[in-house]
Amino acid sequence: MGKPKNEFNHPYVTIWLEGEFLMGKYEDVHINIEIARDIVKERLRVFGTEPRLAIIEIRGSVTYTKEARDYLGSEEACVGAKKLALIATSPISVTVGNFFIKIAKPPVPTKIFRNIESAKKWLLKL
Repeated sequence: MGKPKNEFNHPYVTIWLEGEFLMGKYEDVHINIEIARDIVKERLRVFGTEPRLAIIEIRGSVTYTKEARDYLGSEEACVGAKKLALIATSPISVTVGNFFIKIAKPPVPTKIFRNIESAKKWLLKL
């Protein structure tokens, strides 16, 4: 595996490194199990498995199938994440984020925030 790149653009998500944070943005997408597996596979290919503090922004209408939700909350999909902060900027994205946390129960500490600054403060706490 070569040196990780700083950014990865997938048709459904953009992921990049910003200092010590692995940042991601989903916007107006519906994710099924095939898409979820492809996103994780490509993220690991580009950024490797080194555990990072992750911030994922949910914008617009982001939905997923039950299978995709379960997979994205699994040990396999969370490889490379130390802690996960979800940024939700609308009432709908807050609902989607809270539902994901409660139902999928990711294996890493996960919390929802309204802004990136609060998320970064939480992620940096030991």
